[in-house]
Amino acid sequence: MFHSEGDENEPGELFFKSVDKELVSSIPNPLALPASFEVDSKAALREPALRSGSVWFLQPSEHERDIQEISRVLLTVHVNGFRIRYPGSKLIKPVRSLAWSPFAVVQACRLHTRLMDERMPNVRLFKVSDFHHGISSLFAVTHPCPEEAVQQRGRWVATIACAIRMLTLSLFPVFKLVTAPSHLSWTKTRLVAGHMLLFDRTGVTPVFCELHVPLEGSTTLMAYEDDSCRCLVASLSIDAASVVTERMGVDSSCFTLNGYHFAARSVAEKVFWLRAISNIKVKLRHAMLPTTAEELKYYRLAVEEEILKLPVFSLAEPFRMGAPFLKQRVGTFWPPCDPLNTVRGAHDMPHAPQTPRTPRTPTPPQSARVAVHV
Repeated sequence: MFHSEGDENEPGELFFKSVDKELVSSIPNPLALPASFEVDSKAALREPALRSGSVWFLQPSEHERDIQEISRVLLTVHVNGFRIRYPGSKLIKPVRSLAWSPFAVVQACRLHTRLMDERMPNVRLFKVSDFHHGISSLFAVTHPCPEEAVQQRGRWVATIACAIRMLTLSLFPVFKLVTAPSHLSWTKTRLVAGHMLLFDRTGVTPVFCELHVPLEGSTTLMAYEDDSCRCLVASLSIDAASVVTERMGVDSSCFTLNGYHFAARSVAEKVFWLRAISNIKVKLRHAMLPTTAEELKYYRLAVEEEILKLPVFSLAEPFRMGAPFLKQRVGTFWPPCDPLNTVRGAHDMPHAPQTPRTPRTPTPPQSARVAVHV
């Protein structure tokens, strides 16, 4: 399980795998919903480490913000974060660590100009950014052989991306995306539904997201506590002008819709959700309304064809038994969703539950159990 610089195994092959969709229901599910998890940058890192080795750590100088301090450090990557040790200087520079969240990304990056990249081919950089904590950490690997420097960076990036993916998977129940509505009346216009993670200031919450077809100039993405669809956490109105953005990084499954931050189970599922939302925006933009029952039938068939192409990932057995990899929050956190839509200002509550009024659409129960601290 432990990787040093010389290991050549692909991390993902050891720690999570694609499973047969027909066997999803038979996989033990360690996560019971509803649930919510706190994100603490100082949380203890889980053993064993996935990789450890010597790298360069670049950070702004305490006295000159435009000057980088470069230190040789021992970097250790764990499933829920990383640790930095300064060899031989424990008293001067203490050990540093960061317990990241699913809303973290890793990127291979270059020096400040293409010319510098060409002049220093034996130096290759990578960066870890955690948006929950607003922390970015920049590292570099060096080797006399430029090709080996690129390969070393690639191994670090792959391991970190794998660790973030494992952390993300540990917070999901085992599930399949669905298109068929439940017996509840407010799910009758469901196009597709499945689980994602919802960001808040101090944690993440697994939510069951339900995307509806357009009815009267807009549609909604409902986020419930679980797949019973009886407890509403948030409701996002989607129209032709809705803003959707992605978090760029290696194997990043994070995206933002109208100020709400989501993490899908995999990159493939993120692309699937973004494509579904994009297709609905096109329909809204060209005013091809309303959606008839016959159209909805064929839309669902098309969506089901795409779902069959998606891989379903699960943690490997030893790690699944240790899931989830974040501490579960206890108590009541979410304030009840506001049935009168008296929002206190988007700048004050950018990630808080909002329930836009949709008079022609049946409204789910206005309640939830986990809170956004802003």
